[in-house]
Order: sequence, then structure tokens, then C-alpha cells
Amino acid sequence: MVIEIVYNPNDIKAAKKLIKKKNEDISTFKKKLKLSPSEHPQTKEFLENQSQKDEMMDLILQLNAQLKEMENEMDKLVQGKKASMEAVTVTTIPIVTTIVPSLV
Repeated sequence: MVIEIVYNPNDIKAAKKLIKKKNEDISTFKKKLKLSPSEHPQTKEFLENQSQKDEMMDLILQLNAQLKEMENEMDKLVQGKKASMEAVTVTTIPIVTTIVPSLV
């Protein structure tokens, strides 16, 4: 699209109006094309840091889940051990000692 506009360079008001109109047209075209706004220089770094934080949180959640599983297994083993210890009956065997008189 080519638009040719002729104006008097000495007419400052007209030049300002044309510049304003040109800027409005550019904004309209950008909106129509849905161009992304220019990115802040630190946006990429921020996104990388956020990604790393998310990965660390996922790892922490996985480790916590594994820890819970291990604690549950340990509790089951301890309860099983207690149950097996209670099932064992302890019998006492009397020890009879006889004293042999010494020969004098």
C-alpha cells in the first residue's frame, strides 16, 4: 500500500497532523497483524528462571511423595515386627541346680 501525500513543509500544524495520522495508521496495522509488542530484555531470563523454579518444585513434590511412600512402608514393617513379636510366646525353663556335697 502506497499513499502519497503532498503538503507544504512550512506548515508545521499540517506536518504534525500527518505524523500523528501516520503513527495511528501504523498502530492500526500492527493491531490488524497482531504483532507482538517488543519484548523486554529480561523477559527471556525471567522465563528461564521461572522454568527452573517449576522444575525444582516438581522435583521436590516427587521426592516428598517418595518419602511418604517410604514412611508408610516403614510403618507397615514396624507394625508387622511388633505383631510377630507379640505372637512369640516366651516360655521359661526352670533351671534346677543341685548342690553336691564336697568330700572332705
